[in-house]
Amino acid sequence: MAERQIPASGITPRIGEGTGATAQRLNEGKRVLVVDDDPISRNIVRDLLLSRAFEVDGAENGHAALEKVRRHRYDLLILDIFLPGLDGRVLHGSIEKIDPTLAGRTVFISHWTPTGAIAEYIDKHGIFIRKPFTAEDLLRGLVVTIG
Repeated sequence: MAERQIPASGITPRIGEGTGATAQRLNEGKRVLVVDDDPISRNIVRDLLLSRAFEVDGAENGHAALEKVRRHRYDLLILDIFLPGLDGRVLHGSIEKIDPTLAGRTVFISHWTPTGAIAEYIDKHGIFIRKPFTAEDLLRGLVVTIG
């Protein structure tokens, strides 16, 4: 199975454009939900996106994320696939029922490399970026997902 992972070597989003320029255009009015039980990872992603003028909300677990998705509209979901309790696949499936467009714009993240059914799920429903990742890795993922 081919895993769609953003390689460190990079993806050129569009001919003649660098990731930074494309990401700057992507951010205008875009709202992102970052779901990660690790507060350090969640805050790093939040701070990076805020520095690029995205609007960012964070959730520490699946239940908090579902509540936010029910109350707000988001353009992109950054989701730790291995969450305690309501895991990333179950959460993503629930989000898909509430907001299919958002579910279709998902960047899955984790310290662990997904295998088996989890990797297959990610391959069908989004892209994967392994932690730790660089700002450039994340921005490339945004370009691929919502570009």
